[in-house]
Amino acid sequence: FVSAIKTVSYDCCVSSCVAYTGVLAEETVCPHYSEPHLKPNGQAHCQYAYLPLIPQLQAQYAQEDRAKLLTLYQGWQNANAPTITNIFQDLCECYIKVSGKTLTTKYFDSPRDLALGLLTDGFAPFKGP
Repeated sequence: FVSAIKTVSYDCCVSSCVAYTGVLAEETVCPHYSEPHLKPNGQAHCQYAYLPLIPQLQAQYAQEDRAKLLTLYQGWQNANAPTITNIFQDLCECYIKVSGKTLTTKYFDSPRDLALGLLTDGFAPFKGP
């Protein structure tokens, strides 16, 4: 291992359309394509490796030098600049809303705030069936 962070393997459909976790953990066939979850020997037809996010973040902030580097973006903000100097500049002006209720804090008010991006290869976590 390059790091102490270990991957977690999850069973998934051979078509990669579902992961057999949560409410689907006990399913024997794919609810979309009727493909069997398990081979005759009891092993999954397919698995994917998941690298848990929280240990990755903990590792990033565990070293003081790296933690300082990760917060440098906060010094790059210039509200009076003619062009956007921070892609989160507009958000920094907005109060956070949760379930229609406006909170008293703005986005990225705290030095502990962190923006995460999600890049996928055809996987749409929030797309309905």
